Formats: sequence, structure tokens, C-alpha cells
Amino acid sequence: MDDLITQLKTWVLVAALSMFGGMVDAIRRYPKEGTKMSLSVWMIKTLGDLFIASFAGFLTFWLYLDFTGSAEMTGILCASVSMSGYLGGKAIDIFTAAWERVISNRSEGMK
Repeated sequence: MDDLITQLKTWVLVAALSMFGGMVDAIRRYPKEGTKMSLSVWMIKTLGDLFIASFAGFLTFWLYLDFTGSAEMTGILCASVSMSGYLGGKAIDIFTAAWERVISNRSEGMK
């Protein structure tokens, strides 16, 4: 039973750290867009960012488990999970911009 509680605490900590990184990204990014948005739109965008951040954080944690085999939350792992949560949304934005550029170049080449 203690092992199950320890695992649950670890998963909750991973989720909290990665979502913290995603929340920081959302708070820093949306005011810079320069457009006024309603609270509901901001909440939906932020929830999407939190989902992406938690996904990136869990991927980082699982990669760490594969390399070390230990689920101990060290300072390096905590920082890595939080940073991957912060950068998860940014990575998707970069891939989206690159994909849009490829599509626009193809459509211009067909003309």
C-alpha cells in the first residue's frame, strides 16, 4: 500500500511540475499577442497549454525512467519536467509554423 501511495505522489508531482511550466508559458505568451480576449477564450487556450505541458512533462519523466530505472524525484528531474512543460507548447508552435511554411512554399511552386 505504501508503494502505491508513493507512486501516486510521484505522478501528482510530475503533473504539477509540468503544468506549472505550461501555466508560466501561457501567462507570458498571451498578453504579448496584443489582442484582447475574453476570459473564457483565455481559459480554453490555457487548458490546452496545460494539457500539452503535462504530456511533455510525462514524456520527459518516462524517458528518465527508461534511462535510469528509478523514479526518485531529483532536482535535475524536477527541473527537466518543468522545463519540458514550459517548452512543450513552444515546440508545437515551432512545428506548426514550419509546416505552414512548407505548405505555402508548395502551393506557390504549383502556380
